[in-house]
This record gives sequence, C-alpha cells and structure tokens, in this order.
Amino acid sequence: MKTVDFLVFDVGGQRSERKKWIHCFENVNSIIFITAISEFDQVLFEDEATVKN
Repeated sequence: MKTVDFLVFDVGGQRSERKKWIHCFENVNSIIFITAISEFDQVLFEDEATVKN
C-alpha cells in the first residue's frame, strides 16, 4: 500500500514572509487551502484598499 505524506505550513501573511515559503511548493501536486471564516475578507496590511484573496 502506498503512503501519502502531508506537510502543513503556516505561511505568514506579511509581505516579507511570502518569499520565504515559496520554495515549499516545489514538486507539489495539490494544495489544500484553509482559512478562518472570520478572516477571509481582511484587507492587505500594506494596501487597505485591496482585499486579500
């Protein structure tokens, strides 16, 4: 039986953090994106006119 490895990353939302975790997605076949329902429509810290998507 084949095993499946799951890796979980908490990728901080600050702009300075984004470039640090991009290498974690090399050779990735799928991504499961999870967010708190209370936080899905927060605006970007660096640009309050843009909603984070």
